[in-house]
Amino acid sequence: MSTNEEKKEEESEGKKIIAIRGIDERLYKEAARISREIGWTIGELINQSLKLFLATFPALTKKVAESTEQLVVKPTKEFIEAAKEAVKRPLLDYYLISDLEEVVLSKKDLEELDKPLVITSVQKVIVDRDVDFDLFDSKVLYLQFVDEVVVPSNYPKVRLYTKLKHVKKVSFT
Repeated sequence: MSTNEEKKEEESEGKKIIAIRGIDERLYKEAARISREIGWTIGELINQSLKLFLATFPALTKKVAESTEQLVVKPTKEFIEAAKEAVKRPLLDYYLISDLEEVVLSKKDLEELDKPLVITSVQKVIVDRDVDFDLFDSKVLYLQFVDEVVVPSNYPKVRLYTKLKHVKKVSFT
């Protein structure tokens, strides 16, 4: 297939060729090697890597903001530099649930957690009726890249929405 035909095929699938300046050649070569090993294209690997970064960045920004005792609304140049340094070492220890079809959270499940919970790339998350919002709020850091979240009808909507990122649908039961 010619390059023009490949480009047209990618664009028709909602994908296009993107050039990114400043990529470390050593990192790119290592990513390309890994993508070949696992049978992915480099684009698929980069997409998954970006998805993982986007899933963990809110936890990182929250911890950096707490450590500097200020609320970071928009990352400043200084904040971004601090975040780059922070990525080199773990700042926030949390449980991560990802890449499942469905997750059901009960009161007992959340009460047993000794650190925050992040759920990402799950099709459906169901929060049992026995989980009050204060418990949910104190244990769940955020849910991201979730198709549907089902929660009890008494949850305060605005406070709930602050925990959701890239969620397609919220249902109240």
